[in-house]
Amino acid sequence: MGVKVLGLDAVKGNLAEFRKNTVRKYLRESMRISMKEMFDAVKDHAPDVSGNMIRKLKLRAIKRSRKNFGVAVTLSAADVQKFYATFVEWGTKRMQGEHYMKDAFEATAQAVVDHIIELVSERVGK
Repeated sequence: MGVKVLGLDAVKGNLAEFRKNTVRKYLRESMRISMKEMFDAVKDHAPDVSGNMIRKLKLRAIKRSRKNFGVAVTLSAADVQKFYATFVEWGTKRMQGEHYMKDAFEATAQAVVDHIIELVSERVGK
C-alpha cells in the first residue's frame, strides 16, 4: 500500500532552491510528524486480544537509499509475532482477515499527505 502525490508545482519549485539533502531532511521530518496520525489509527484499529500486537507496533524510518526514504508503521517483534500479525491482517483459508492496517491506511492516507504538504510548505516558505 502506498500513496503517490502528483502536482504540487509551487512546492516543487521552492524545493528546487535547496540542496537535495536539505529537501530530504524537510521531508523526513514532516513525514515523521504526520505519520503519527496513521500510527494512532493503526493502534485503534488493531485487534486487542492480549495487547501484545499493539505494544509491538512502532513508527520507524525505512532503510535509506539514494532513491528511497520515509517512515513506516511496523511490528517490532519476534518472527512469531510478525507471522501471526500477517494472518490477522490478511486472513487464511479458515480465518477471515481483519485488515486493521489497510483500514487505518485508507482512513488516514489523504489527511497524512495533506499534513506532510502543509509542513513542507511551511518549512520552504521560511
